[in-house]
Amino acid sequence: MRKQLLKWIQLGVSALFVYLFLKQLDLSALATVIFDVHWGFLILALVFFVLSQYLSSWRLLGVLNHFSFSLQPSSNHRLYVLGMFYNFFLPGGIGGDAYKALKLHKTFDWSWKKTGKALVLDRAIGLGALLCCVLLLDPKRILPIAFGWRIPILIALIFIGYYAAELIFKSKAVYSKTLLWSFAVQLMQLLSVVCIVLALGVEVAFIQPLLLVFLLSSVAAIVSFAGLGVREFLFLQSGSWLAISPELSAAVGVWFTLLTAAVSFLGIYYMLFDKRLRLTLGSTHETTPQNDATPS
Repeated sequence: MRKQLLKWIQLGVSALFVYLFLKQLDLSALATVIFDVHWGFLILALVFFVLSQYLSSWRLLGVLNHFSFSLQPSSNHRLYVLGMFYNFFLPGGIGGDAYKALKLHKTFDWSWKKTGKALVLDRAIGLGALLCCVLLLDPKRILPIAFGWRIPILIALIFIGYYAAELIFKSKAVYSKTLLWSFAVQLMQLLSVVCIVLALGVEVAFIQPLLLVFLLSSVAAIVSFAGLGVREFLFLQSGSWLAISPELSAAVGVWFTLLTAAVSFLGIYYMLFDKRLRLTLGSTHETTPQNDATPS
């Protein structure tokens, strides 16, 4: 009941910000800006985004292995793409992480509670890496702290996360590796945004602040549905902050959402053809999978 309530709150937040976004924007001008792009850079942005999700899938696999859940990498990647589809295109329904935990439980009789714990740890460490990136990229607009002080703060945050992983999840052994995977994921996503900015012809001087807006929108995605609405609104508002066209700044957020939607939509294949998901255990797992877990 509480999870469903949270979903509807996230949907409400997204709907509110979509409304505010559309109300404050000249849609015809936005459409002109969106399609006046350098398609080569945009394709490169898509490549970096796909790489970010590929690395994120490997990060999750490492966490699952730590909890003694051994899954074939190819199976994990397919399940990850399906989870992306659930997260982006099924508002109000079961979320991508909940679906993955449920599917693994049904297929291999893995503990629902333990797989859920692994998925939460994966997300939590990813969020920690995201906050660290905000600390490093913020040009004193949010935190008026000199860069020299940010390094020790960053180190302190990493150690806090390390001990929190042990205190809450009893999983400090997997923390460092998962954090490195998370930084790699954020790097790929930031490179994707850089390519979007270049595709739209935005001046290079605005790249760093726009990257900060992107990171903040990713943090805000926690309280919205897949970041929809919040991301676009924050980019729109950054136009006045950076003294550039609001349509131009908004287009950065819109294109990132469109790329996310395009990649996430691929997961519909595994929803429509469940047998093609073909979940199989890794070679180190001792449990025999059920019949529906074997390749068809």
